[in-house]
Amino acid sequence: MDNNNNTENKTNNQNSNANNNSGNISQSGFLDNILQKDNENNKLFLKIVFWLTAAASVILLYTGIKGLSLYLNAKKAASEASSGSLDNLFSSGANLLGKGMDFFSTAKTMQGILNLIVIAVIVAAVLIYLKAKKENKIEKLKNLNYYFIGGFIIFGLLEMYAVHGLIKALTSLSGMFGAATGSAPNFGLIKFSLALTFITSLGSVITNYFVIFRGKNIEIEDIKSEWNNGAEKINAIDPEKKKKYTAIGIAIVGIIALYYICANFIFLQNFDFNKYYTVRIDGASGSGKITNYQNPEFPLETANGNTEKPKKEEEFAKEGGITFNFSKTEGIQNGDTIDVEVSYNKDAAKKLKIRPQNSKFKIKINGLLEYAKNANQVKDLKNYITKLAQRKIELQKDDNPSDNPNLSGIYYKQDENGNLSIKYFIQNTFAGFLGNTESFEPVEIGNIVLDKNNNITSYEEIKSNSFSSEKYNNAGEVQAAMSSQGYTLLN
Repeated sequence: MDNNNNTENKTNNQNSNANNNSGNISQSGFLDNILQKDNENNKLFLKIVFWLTAAASVILLYTGIKGLSLYLNAKKAASEASSGSLDNLFSSGANLLGKGMDFFSTAKTMQGILNLIVIAVIVAAVLIYLKAKKENKIEKLKNLNYYFIGGFIIFGLLEMYAVHGLIKALTSLSGMFGAATGSAPNFGLIKFSLALTFITSLGSVITNYFVIFRGKNIEIEDIKSEWNNGAEKINAIDPEKKKKYTAIGIAIVGIIALYYICANFIFLQNFDFNKYYTVRIDGASGSGKITNYQNPEFPLETANGNTEKPKKEEEFAKEGGITFNFSKTEGIQNGDTIDVEVSYNKDAAKKLKIRPQNSKFKIKINGLLEYAKNANQVKDLKNYITKLAQRKIELQKDDNPSDNPNLSGIYYKQDENGNLSIKYFIQNTFAGFLGNTESFEPVEIGNIVLDKNNNITSYEEIKSNSFSSEKYNNAGEVQAAMSSQGYTLLN
């Protein structure tokens, strides 16, 4: 009985071990079956990587070209914004926004496909590694095509991370205001990862093409060897021929350099801001204002009203985004020196081969009309104010013939700006039941401008506040008020 039991136990253990071994064989056989599909003849895994990276190269090239086109259109629209009409500005802005939304939608789809490609290449790369390890051929992974595959995986993952941040920023409210919330995407990282992902994908396509379809493994040592062979061949060239080829090479480089220098630095059309624009300053000394800067020859007139092709200067005046910046724009007086800096679109200047000149210069202010500072400065001041008062009195009599106004006193002082201020009083006498009553009302004038002969050319009548208008009952009140305000009677 015991022997039979032992026999049965041995049999059961053997069956159990057999089942376990069968499971292990089945599991390892699944991976083996996949690895066996790749061999030296079909190079299946490399073909998969080749086509995947080729698709990635096309996607990256397409989105790069579309993105560059959109960027150039946006840059052009920005440069024309200041010179275009409002209708055109809204139209171009709406059109650009529509193109941007279409590009974003397309780019988002392309990025999704690219993400799947990177994941698929990672899977293929793992299978390649397992295959090489199983066959003890790890050394072959030092070929250049495998370095490009590894580079594509690394930079592809980096690109996935960077672009994911951009998509998140553009599709979320917090991302749209990322500059304020601290979640703005890193555009430098995006451009860096996109460029290197494209380079490594293209390198993978080229090197794997030679391996798969030409049967030639490209190793780093091969590149070094070809470089050395090329150097040896150059060194073996006859010295006379070498001198000839060197001279030809130097001549070609010199011609290219000369063309570049001439096209970009010598044969340029000068655009002198001092020639085409002048600054206009209105007002008297001490209160002058820069009101306009314009072109005395108005180059836009030809560009806008002539059917002929505009000159480069006219195009630059229209499209150059020219803006004048002044160190002082108000309160300008004779003797001031104003620094002027002209900003312009440097890309437009480069495109039109324009050499801007005098973009920084100084304006020395002189010749502005002067405000009168004191009474002695004005020629025949009392006579001028008397005539001014008489005209106002005559107008008052025309409005109300029963009034009998008269001029009663002219006073002067310097105001808070150091300019001459004048007050003259009109006396009105009214008859009543209890006798005659008097009223003295002031008229104030300031900002008195003189010509070079000290004659008054203009002035400003300063209106009193209607809620606190000055009015006095007698000459004594007038004298006391004027004295308290710092005025002096003009004799």
